[in-house]
Amino acid sequence: MQDAQFEKRWSMPGVYGSERVMMQKVASAISRINPGESRLDDMMTVIAEAFLNAIEHGNQSDHSLQVTLQLIVDREKYIIRIFDHGSREPVIPGEAPLSMKWKADHPRGWGLFLINRLADRVTFGKLDGSVYIEILFNRLHFVGLQQLENKTKRS
Repeated sequence: MQDAQFEKRWSMPGVYGSERVMMQKVASAISRINPGESRLDDMMTVIAEAFLNAIEHGNQSDHSLQVTLQLIVDREKYIIRIFDHGSREPVIPGEAPLSMKWKADHPRGWGLFLINRLADRVTFGKLDGSVYIEILFNRLHFVGLQQLENKTKRS
């Protein structure tokens, strides 16, 4: 990764509602870095879903445990890592077809579905005894610059 232009960590108690506070913190940071970021709403949706998953699945709804978000921004991308106290990387079953999700009595499992659709890359890992989800969003202005440079090189 290129040298980070910005890197910040925030930790919060794993209680419902803290995902909204975390969204505000990250939105404020990204708005200072790149005012008018076109994918901000997608990033906030992903943060909310991943943060709630960390509370429910990673921390098993133990509200005494913290959830930590790390934001790394460089010239090319935003990386969002959300850490919880799970004991292992999640086992992701094959995704049920959307028609099956709609028919379920209590539809669940939309979080990872949304995260995977909105982000450019999603991976899971372990670091220092914590489990994390890493979510990458390409910075669109950089992608546009790369495409322009590639076209120029071919001409």
